[in-house]
Amino acid sequence: MYSKEEKFDMVSCFILSNRNCYVAERMYLNQYPERRQPNRRTFSKLVSNLKEYAAFKKPVLSRQKPCNEEKVINVLLAVTENPGISTRKIEQNIGVAKSTAQFILNKHKFHPYKYRICQGLRPGDAERRRTFCEWYTRKCQEFEDFPYQIIWSDESRVTKNGIFNRRNHHYWATENPRLVKEARHQDRFGFNMWVGIVGRRIIGPFFYNYNLNSEHYLNLLQNNLEEALDNLPLAETRNHWFQQDGAPAHNGRAVTDYLSARFPEKLISTYSETPWPARSPDITPLDFFLWGYVENYVYKSNFETEDELRRLVLEAFQTITPVMLTNVLESTVMRSYLCLENEGNLFEHLLRT
Repeated sequence: MYSKEEKFDMVSCFILSNRNCYVAERMYLNQYPERRQPNRRTFSKLVSNLKEYAAFKKPVLSRQKPCNEEKVINVLLAVTENPGISTRKIEQNIGVAKSTAQFILNKHKFHPYKYRICQGLRPGDAERRRTFCEWYTRKCQEFEDFPYQIIWSDESRVTKNGIFNRRNHHYWATENPRLVKEARHQDRFGFNMWVGIVGRRIIGPFFYNYNLNSEHYLNLLQNNLEEALDNLPLAETRNHWFQQDGAPAHNGRAVTDYLSARFPEKLISTYSETPWPARSPDITPLDFFLWGYVENYVYKSNFETEDELRRLVLEAFQTITPVMLTNVLESTVMRSYLCLENEGNLFEHLLRT
């Protein structure tokens, strides 16, 4: 389901694109890369509903019979005592049909708000996150294009198994409590890839099937990364910073020595002069945008082999535009300010979606 604000933005794109659904689809993708992306049929149906019903969706005439007071009280008591209860459990526990329970909850303005998956923090993490964001926002104030001077990097394991299905977990309330649920790492099948973002370009992806230790990581940096940087205009890579998270392979002595020499005084890493704060995917463009975007593209298609999966991954990267990357890098600044406002604590559950 799309929010009213999202639907309004879709209509705006449709009008600005001279009522062309195909162009509107691309325009919406470029302007709102972090949102769930509608297809052409969504635009067409939305406009059709506005013409026919003067509303974003077709009005539904309720055939629900009036509920007796006892059922209403029992359902409201059930969600008050256990806000995470499902309508199926309500039916099992108090004998009120799921459809009836849903009708009662809707009538009393209860909404099934979904959990947002966030990385759990440990003692000391908030302070380290606050320190980094203070440094980053200060650099962005000094140099307007500073987000584009950083080679943001990360690795990911490609898999089709999720960790937490937030669509099946609800918390009933009359106001959005903005819940979060901590996520833990889980091994997945598939292959690994390293990707970098520098300015309005993607570096990679570089695929590998081995466990990433410091020796393998150093080889990737010295060969794959250097070759990719050599193929870019010198003006785009001169005097750039390099960012990496605290993965064990990143902290090997040979790796840190190489990166310190390659990016003197411009390394953002666990033990560098500019320390990267652990457990901070909410301020890393590859985490808060890239991996989710690629997953949304890849898993809407069916695939049977690893080769097909790799092909879909490459296709996903080809759809990422410079405009999208501009929005994403600008978002790192906004997110850093939000992190500071929350004293270095989690903030993604406060973002408008």
